[in-house]
Amino acid sequence: MTEFDITIAQPEDAVSLLPMVRALAAFHGDVPEVTEQDLHRDLSDGWLYGLVARCENRPLGYALLTPQAQAQYGARGMDLHHLYVEQNQRGHGVGSALIASAEALTVARGGSYLIIGAEAGNIAAQRFYLSHGYETRASSGQRFRKNLP
Repeated sequence: MTEFDITIAQPEDAVSLLPMVRALAAFHGDVPEVTEQDLHRDLSDGWLYGLVARCENRPLGYALLTPQAQAQYGARGMDLHHLYVEQNQRGHGVGSALIASAEALTVARGGSYLIIGAEAGNIAAQRFYLSHGYETRASSGQRFRKNLP
């Protein structure tokens, strides 16, 4: 088993996160447009909270979280927007450690819940999240998007 550490992502980690963010996008059939500058900006200004799993300063995986709120309940939480582990590191506890660290970060930031999404066809991810105590939540309706200038 690989020994690794989980650390809070810093803006300068953008360079090592970029290939993994692009790999996750490609896995989901998205065309990655993100740049190192985008990640640096978002990690600098608190738009994203990041966690990085490393072994001897080599990144093994990452998690990116965004703040969220449920105003009607007075509740704060986080959305685990990205969770990625390098293919050759899967099954060694890296993903589990990233989830545990994401939960701890959420609580430390005053949150009381963590939301994780998985595509309908990604059964492996769904099973992984269920095995960590997450419950399936039905969608509450359609979501809408408008690109702004």
